[in-house]
Amino acid sequence: MILSIITLIVLLSILSMKKSRPDGFPLANLHPYRKLMFYIMPSRTESQVYFKRHIVAQPMLDYLATLPQEASANITHLLLAALGKTLEEHTEMNRFVSGRNLYQRTGIWITFSMKRQKLEKKSAIAMVKMRYQSSHSFHDFCKHVNEEILIQRSGTKTYADKEFDFFTRLPRPLLNLGVKLFTLVDYYNFLPKSFIENDGLYASVVLANLGSLKMDPGYHHLYEWGNCPIFITAGQIQETPLAKDGAVESQKVLPLRLTYDERIGDGLSAKVAIDRLVEILENPQAHLEPTHPSIEKTDA
Repeated sequence: MILSIITLIVLLSILSMKKSRPDGFPLANLHPYRKLMFYIMPSRTESQVYFKRHIVAQPMLDYLATLPQEASANITHLLLAALGKTLEEHTEMNRFVSGRNLYQRTGIWITFSMKRQKLEKKSAIAMVKMRYQSSHSFHDFCKHVNEEILIQRSGTKTYADKEFDFFTRLPRPLLNLGVKLFTLVDYYNFLPKSFIENDGLYASVVLANLGSLKMDPGYHHLYEWGNCPIFITAGQIQETPLAKDGAVESQKVLPLRLTYDERIGDGLSAKVAIDRLVEILENPQAHLEPTHPSIEKTDA
């Protein structure tokens, strides 16, 4: 019995030595307090911090009105582009915790939800995962997003659809065991790159634009599955009284709710990044056009 326990401890110690992952590299020289956070708060759900912001929406609406009709751009496109640019500039927010280690993510990966209008009601929502890259125009950015949306709405089975179909056909005991097994394999950094790149919850941020459903935003929890440390919901644009130059006037605002994993960075880093996100969205003409964002597609 004692020999078995010793063998198990040695085996787990050997497995823990593997720090490399296909989606990030471990960060060294962390402050002892931050290292302890991974043990004091080992899960994302107990490390959640919430932020509430309102975006003055008129500049976004004016900017969208200047784009050519074929761009088919909307608020979701602006949110995706602004998020990518913010994470590109504030790399400390593009991190994740896995196996009680802090990683810098390789690349900026954004997952967003959308309505699948052509599919049956039970599959009305799809998750689309894309890689953000600064290379092309905002018009091209919108084109790539719209191409992926067309695929999702065509009824074509994506990688995620096939994955869900397979797992949900398993008997409950096997499904429960399978989830635990995948979680354990991920903890020790043995999940293959192909699985990580195609799973929507292994991402820098998840965005849900509830405004398209005419809903107000809610504070969304972080998932224990995957390693996404940031979840953002946007609501429908609404008229709100705001103070300006000593007077109160009604303005159109876009409400945002943000949830982030405190273990990836302190509150000040999050605040600075959120301020930058707001700055981009409230002046997209100035901040999105000079640096041209693009994204590569992947099923999620």
